[in-house]
Amino acid sequence: MPSDSPGSNWLKTFSTTGRATFRSWINILWAFPNSLIGLLIGIFGILFGGKVARYGRVLEFWGGPTALILRFFPPLRGAAAITFGHVILYRSAADREAFRAHELVHVRQYEKWGLLFIPAYLASSIAAYLRGQDPYLGNRFEQEAFVYTDLLTSGPARPELSKRNRGIPER
Repeated sequence: MPSDSPGSNWLKTFSTTGRATFRSWINILWAFPNSLIGLLIGIFGILFGGKVARYGRVLEFWGGPTALILRFFPPLRGAAAITFGHVILYRSAADREAFRAHELVHVRQYEKWGLLFIPAYLASSIAAYLRGQDPYLGNRFEQEAFVYTDLLTSGPARPELSKRNRGIPER
């Protein structure tokens, strides 16, 4: 199984224990400009009652203004979570547990794409829209995250987002 493939060892790379390798530092630096966006939102959140925790090399923020931003800010309206580099923003602690595996796939994608991730993500959403698909569910980065999450959790975290309901053919 390739190193980027999901499996029993894949999620362990985000373990909260162990030493950082040279490659993990390169990944962190490559994604850092995007992480900075999440850090700014997260720090604003903790100043007004939000929470923060570390999960391996990822910082997770939830609650307070972070929840309000995810709920009401137009581009994110209604999102339970969003990833910026090595920073994941959640609405609540429950969302943190429910969507961590999905969001960690996005962390991997940021490590691969670096500064190009956000433009590539937006381009994928636009392409999906032009194909007549939902810009979120038709986005190739989201589809990859859903497939990995389904494999890691032996089923979708949210049944309404099963492969059939997302328009992804069953294998």
